[in-house]
Amino acid sequence: MWSFEHALAQVMAQNPLGLLFDLTECSFVSAQGYEAIGGCSATTPVEVRSLTDIASRVFAIFGNDRVVSVKVHTPTHDRQP
Repeated sequence: MWSFEHALAQVMAQNPLGLLFDLTECSFVSAQGYEAIGGCSATTPVEVRSLTDIASRVFAIFGNDRVVSVKVHTPTHDRQP
């Protein structure tokens, strides 16, 4: 988690116009990971792409209503049971 938070701090220090987190290849994201991503939305527009609606639900629980979470489908995902 430390390396992810450190990388986020470096990116946020550059005052980005927006951030895109593509979670479509992630099989697991910890609550701390979602919290760190959501924390960026206080000052920067954040979009999260994932294959499920879990991200949207976690951000809602944490009160990160500024995060735009988009559920995407990929051909690979559509073939999985």
